[in-house]
Amino acid sequence: MSGVVEQFSAVAELVTGPMLLVTPDGVVLAANTPALRALGDGAGAGAQAARPLVGARLEELLECDGQAEGARPELPCPDGLREMLRDCAASPGPVPMRIPLRASNGTPVHEWTGNRAAGPEEAVCLKAVFSTPAAQLRRLYGLTSSLASATSLRDVTAAVHRQVPGVVGARDALLALHIDRLVPVLERHDRRHAPAPPWADLDTPEGVEELDRFVERARAEGRLPYALPLHGYEGESLGVLQLALSAHPDADSLAHIESMSQLVTQAVARAGLFEHEHRLAQRLQVNLLPDLADLPGLTVAARYAPGSDQVAVGGDWYDLFPLAGGRVGMAIGDVAGHGLTEATEMAQLRSALRAIALDRGCAPGQVLAKLNDYVCTYLPGRTATACFLSYDPAAGTLHYANAGHMPPVLVDPEGRPRLLEGRSMLLGIPGAPEPGQHEEEVAPGATMLLYTDGLIERRDECLDDGLEFLTGITADTHLLAPDMLCRLLVDSHAEADWPDDRALMVVRFGQERAGRAPAQRAAGRGGTSRPARAGTGAPAGG
Repeated sequence: MSGVVEQFSAVAELVTGPMLLVTPDGVVLAANTPALRALGDGAGAGAQAARPLVGARLEELLECDGQAEGARPELPCPDGLREMLRDCAASPGPVPMRIPLRASNGTPVHEWTGNRAAGPEEAVCLKAVFSTPAAQLRRLYGLTSSLASATSLRDVTAAVHRQVPGVVGARDALLALHIDRLVPVLERHDRRHAPAPPWADLDTPEGVEELDRFVERARAEGRLPYALPLHGYEGESLGVLQLALSAHPDADSLAHIESMSQLVTQAVARAGLFEHEHRLAQRLQVNLLPDLADLPGLTVAARYAPGSDQVAVGGDWYDLFPLAGGRVGMAIGDVAGHGLTEATEMAQLRSALRAIALDRGCAPGQVLAKLNDYVCTYLPGRTATACFLSYDPAAGTLHYANAGHMPPVLVDPEGRPRLLEGRSMLLGIPGAPEPGQHEEEVAPGATMLLYTDGLIERRDECLDDGLEFLTGITADTHLLAPDMLCRLLVDSHAEADWPDDRALMVVRFGQERAGRAPAQRAAGRGGTSRPARAGTGAPAGG
């Protein structure tokens, strides 16, 4: 091997970054001066720097020794490391490798390019490609971008866990937060904001114990626990960012770590404020939704739930109320946009529609025409959709008009669904003609679904697919009670692929009164994933 070592030494000393010559089994044959400074042989101070480099095995120099308990999954095990080196020795070209080697300054050298050494003997020349301040800045910029796009505490902690160790050369990172300060409970019966790995709640004994375990594990592995306190805009403690470093940072590394911690602090404070304001807005919207009237001959249930893509609330609403002559008014609508403004305008429209309906009686077309005048006059520039229906229990007839809203689904007692077509222009268009009025006969035992587009809108699907699904699932489950249908369609599953908020009101007609299922508001429990369209059994989780 002497010839290969001589050739390596002649070239490697001209290179400014660390270079190593190793055997396919991972034994270090030679190292240039930058590698000796960065990885050992008397560079720096203490036992870490005094370890011999030439003659050592790479597996002994790994930032994480093999696959010890708690090891990061991307680190190579000794067998995997030797396999990478053998593949490189057999490769005709350069091979990028991720081999995190402990460095005397606390910042591991992660990224290397391997090349087969020239000569008859098998050897691999490793050249570091991650050892420069520019590379550290690139990673810091990447973390900055991730934190800037994070809108929730879950997003922030995921970015911290995934990127902070690489930014500062840490073995691992744990974000421990005072959840009650970031997302305060609004009312006594509210559920606390529940953290999940990789973050800990410092307001609970379990979270404090998790932080203690992290520190103890770091010390047991020979790491340096390093805590960075996070303070809010008024100096209050928001938590701590706990790192596990390989060595005590020097002045330059410490400045780099402090810059990173400021980014994390700002992201945590911003995400906490976002989530707190979202809870306030969500609570406002839920309180603006009505308690449905208890009316003879009808069984009614309703749900509202926010979507997964927005921090702000939306303008979805529903209503049911008595009219003159024993008739029943029903409505569903959606104000365009999301936010507190839309939520308050939703409440205005609902109240205005009730007042107009009491004045106009059972003429839904006239009711929506007057409601359009209201929007154009008092909410200029705003658009909304609405469907208003007037039901006459004595005659078994349903009169309705639709201003740009999704068509109601009417399911007959035998389970045959159909859409109540006949949409007109949406609300907020000056000079729009009066919406057309339609009449339907409703058989005893029929079921009607009034819903907003969020119920049938799903990522990578068109609305027609959603309508087909909705009519199909209602045909399969038409015998379920209205409340069970709401559970099935809105809140029987955990939040997943619902981008928009959604409202649903289910009405069962003309049966002997068996009691009305109370309307429930699902805000705060998140969205739901669409259930599988199979069978006619009760919904999962119901």
